[in-house]
Amino acid sequence: MSNNTNSFDNKRRAFGAVIGPIVAIILWYMPIEGLTPIAHHLLAIMSLVAIW
Repeated sequence: MSNNTNSFDNKRRAFGAVIGPIVAIILWYMPIEGLTPIAHHLLAIMSLVAIW
């Protein structure tokens, strides 16, 4: 791999490591009408998985 590709991958991983948990926490505590509590928590967890 080239140096540019490694740099991009490192930045992408760092971004996901920081933003993933932040988005999950926001979704966990943000009230969303029409979702059961279990579905609401699943949404937060799946957003973390998708970003990671």
